[in-house]
Amino acid sequence: MPDGTELREQLKRADNNIRKAFARGMNRDVAADYIGISSSKFDELVHDGRMPAAKRIDRRKIWDRNQIDRAFENLPDAQGNDFELEVAYAR
Repeated sequence: MPDGTELREQLKRADNNIRKAFARGMNRDVAADYIGISSSKFDELVHDGRMPAAKRIDRRKIWDRNQIDRAFENLPDAQGNDFELEVAYAR
């Protein structure tokens, strides 16, 4: 059983992970992890348009969770079926 200090650290890490999971804006690594791929694969999907471009906040690049969700829904399934939703990024 962890001691009090170790338990507090574990709870702090868990709290940070929960916050990242529910944040509206995500950095590149969190966005990639959110959809279950590596950061380099995420970069590839952004470059070819399968994932949205980042928003800029000063010098930081932040991805919008809602846009990522819509883009992910538009990816073809494992059998290659493309179930594109009628959702535009411009909205």
